[in-house]
Amino acid sequence: MQNINVKCDKCGWNKEVSGDGFREWHNKVCPCCLDSVIIDDKDMAIFLMVKEIERMDKELGGDGEPQYHYRFDTAPMRDGKLPTITEDK
Repeated sequence: MQNINVKCDKCGWNKEVSGDGFREWHNKVCPCCLDSVIIDDKDMAIFLMVKEIERMDKELGGDGEPQYHYRFDTAPMRDGKLPTITEDK
């Protein structure tokens, strides 16, 4: 699984974690500013949605490999906007 960056929206602290390590930051307070939750419930819902998209993509490939490679910036979704999706090349 691909590594993911978790980031504090308040102070900018960030850390690269394994894809599974993302869940460990759910409802955890930022270790730097102690003023913001790193992955809140909304972030977790978005993460699970992206994981489902990846699962469907692998099924479409038929061989268990993804058809497309992309990155999601889900920060805009917190404000009700669409995520930024870029294709990995």
